[in-house]
Amino acid sequence: MYLCKNGYVVQMEPLKDKDEYTFILESVSVQDSGLYSCAYSLNKHLSHMVRTSGYKSIQVQVTAILLVKSAVIRSGRTTVKKGEDIELTCSTSESEKPLLHVYICKDGLGKISGIVYNQTQTHFSIKDVNLEDSGVYSCVYSAEQYDISEVNDTERENSILIQVYDPQWQINLIRLLCSLGVVMFACFVVVFDVYTTKR
Repeated sequence: MYLCKNGYVVQMEPLKDKDEYTFILESVSVQDSGLYSCAYSLNKHLSHMVRTSGYKSIQVQVTAILLVKSAVIRSGRTTVKKGEDIELTCSTSESEKPLLHVYICKDGLGKISGIVYNQTQTHFSIKDVNLEDSGVYSCVYSAEQYDISEVNDTERENSILIQVYDPQWQINLIRLLCSLGVVMFACFVVVFDVYTTKR
């Protein structure tokens, strides 16, 4: 009997004389979420050779209850140009713990993680930002380490809005104004030339 997640074998047990088998997943995490199905065969197969489709399967969604606390987040600038760096500072209120895991969240979802040793502040840098990096940033921390995909900040008590803009439109506007200036100058020259030749 094979237990498959998203079509691939995760557990295998001999069926023997039973009609069914109960698989137990221990210490599950968010990564255990997926589409589960069972397959059986009278012959033993290597697990990498067994594949299942979505037929008679169940969707299992594991949600995490994280023990994270909100931290204060600051940035020197909240509006930055595309291609520049964003510098963020998280300040925690727990200095008595020697080790804390700090997470930057963007729009409520974990984006960057870091570790603090005997400090209350952590500095993060997002390099070469683009327009997709615009959003609401917040910071959470915990004594426990979590996978970044599990971290979220639904409350966003202390958050800042970072806006990334593309200066290309300003360059295009300057080019347009210069082009208009050249055209107007050319028109002035033509008008002046026509006016002076009539005399």
